Amino acid sequence: MTTSFYTDFTESEKEVLKRSDVIDALDKLNSLLLQNKRIFLIGAGCSKCVGLPLMNELTTNVLNACKATVAGNILNEIRKQSNDNGTIEDFVSELIDYLAIGERRSALCGDEANATKIKIGEVEYDCSVLRSSINLIKEEIRKVIDQKVNIDIHRLFVRHLHNTQRPGKPSEREKVDYIILNYDTLFEDALAFENITFVDGLSGNSSAYWCPELFCAENQYARVIKLHGSIDWILFDKDSLPRRVSPRIIDGRVATSTMIYPATTKYAETQLDPFARLFDVARSSLKTYKESQKVLVIIGYSFGDAHINREVENALLTAEGHLTVIIFANDENNITIKRWRHSGMFGKNVLVYADKGVFHGTKEIVSLKNGEALEWWKFEKLTKLIRGEA
Repeated sequence: MTTSFYTDFTESEKEVLKRSDVIDALDKLNSLLLQNKRIFLIGAGCSKCVGLPLMNELTTNVLNACKATVAGNILNEIRKQSNDNGTIEDFVSELIDYLAIGERRSALCGDEANATKIKIGEVEYDCSVLRSSINLIKEEIRKVIDQKVNIDIHRLFVRHLHNTQRPGKPSEREKVDYIILNYDTLFEDALAFENITFVDGLSGNSSAYWCPELFCAENQYARVIKLHGSIDWILFDKDSLPRRVSPRIIDGRVATSTMIYPATTKYAETQLDPFARLFDVARSSLKTYKESQKVLVIIGYSFGDAHINREVENALLTAEGHLTVIIFANDENNITIKRWRHSGMFGKNVLVYADKGVFHGTKEIVSLKNGEALEWWKFEKLTKLIRGEA
């Protein structure tokens, strides 16, 4: 892979990889990936190696793109109210909350839907302005993410995970669930290029419609569960469910991208399809049964989404030891990771591969000191490791 965003192992890391305790830790990882039903929670870090932005970078890009617009003024006010903390998802979530309040007041008062004014900072906006601002922000996000990229690393990753593929119906162990928090389509594209059958909840081809029953199909090797939506999902005006629409199709209806699902939104968008159904599928994926073992691998995720963290924690609490969570992170002392590692109820089922070592619950099974470090949390490096190419 030649893109400048890709990083290879340093000479120091190659020396660390020769250590017997590190080799044992990698053997343990590969054993877990081979023996259990596998689920992967994929965050923005898994797209960084192809040049797509992390959430903080995406936030900066979109704020700059919207600077000279009404949407930009609203974003700046929301950002100011949050003391410059938060991401573009947080800001859009807040904006959707404002819109929902305005629409609810209109319904209660019998006003026209766009007549009610909502004050943000010192300025009042009607619902139509809030709605158009949300759509503009989503479009700017799409522009940032919808780039031509090299998916070689993603192809190698899914090829390795599905290399047990045989003709006929896949076994439960051969199936892989990808719970994806990103808007890009890197994993869908990689699966398709590797001839791995999968479902994502839409039925069709370059044009498709929402059909969540597909998640129950037994002849698929992978399910792609996009909890925050996708850059290729379109919502037609006065419609409630996403579609994919071929760029060659001319349609007279007004369409806006529905890729954003702000996890903190408390109103209707989070409670209805497709997102409510997607979360149901994700919860079902994480649910274990006494006769089954599952492994959840978390990659490229910074643990900044309280809703996602809560879902994983609930799964661990109810799994009775049948769910192992493997986390790749640069810091084992992230507040959420540390709490999980030290949990008396499920800490022994949490395995963390971090810059400075490997941690099984509270136990440090690999210790890297004196300047040693191993960036196995980087997606391209992890792909090499599980393929035995480091």
